[in-house]
Amino acid sequence: MQKSHLWQRLRAARQFAKVSQATIGEACTPPLTRAAVGQWENANPARRHEPRMEQIKVVAKLTKAPLSWLLSDDSEIKGDWHNKDRDKSITVEPFHNFSVDVTEKYIGIPLYISGVPDQHDTVEHIVFLRSWLNQQGLAKEALVSLFVQDEGMSPRIRQGDVVLLKTDDDNLIDHAVYAFNYFGQPKLKRVQKMASGALMLSHDNDAELSNEVVQPNEVDSLKIIGRVVWMGGNIGP
Repeated sequence: MQKSHLWQRLRAARQFAKVSQATIGEACTPPLTRAAVGQWENANPARRHEPRMEQIKVVAKLTKAPLSWLLSDDSEIKGDWHNKDRDKSITVEPFHNFSVDVTEKYIGIPLYISGVPDQHDTVEHIVFLRSWLNQQGLAKEALVSLFVQDEGMSPRIRQGDVVLLKTDDDNLIDHAVYAFNYFGQPKLKRVQKMASGALMLSHDNDAELSNEVVQPNEVDSLKIIGRVVWMGGNIGP
C-alpha cells in the first residue's frame, strides 16, 4: 500500500472537494492568508508549515474528509481525482470508500469530537494497527478516544491532542492519568492513592491549582471515562 504524508492528504482533500486555500484560511481562527494555508501543502519540507489540530479540523469540516483519515500516516491515497497538478507519485481514494474496520490489519476506535461518550456524539473514528493493540493487551470493545479540552495536563498532553482511553480497568492505577466526566465534559487528571484510602486528583500543569481530594466514601461516585493509554498531537510550541 502506498503510504501518504499529512501535506499530501490535506491537498488531496481540498482538491477533491474543490475548496480553495483562501476559503480554508478564512474559516480558521484567527483567519489565515491563502499563502499560509498553501504552506501546509508544500512538498518542500524546508518551506512546509505543519497546521495545528484546530486547523486540520477546519479542513475536515470544509472538505468532508474523515478527520481520522487526515491524521493517520497509514492512510492510502489512490484513484484518479482528475487533477493535472497533483503529485504523480500518489493516487487518491474518495473518502466515502474509507472504512474503519474492513481489514484484518486495522481497527477503528470511536473518536468523540466534543463531550463524553455517553452523549453519543461520535462523528469520527481513529485507526490503529490491530497488531499494536494486541501487543498492548487492548481490546477494541473497551476503547474510546476523544479530544483533550484543556491544558490541565500540559506540557505532556495539550489541548487539542487526541487520547486513547481504556474503559475496563477493574481498579484505579496509582499515578495513571484518567479522563473523568465533569458535567458532560472530559477532564484529564492524574490519580494518586493516599494512605487514608482517599484519592488525590491532580494536574501536571503547574498553573492549574485545582487539585481535588476524593474521600474513600466518595470514590464510587466518580464518573470515570477511562485511563489514558496513548496520546497523539502536534509537535511544536
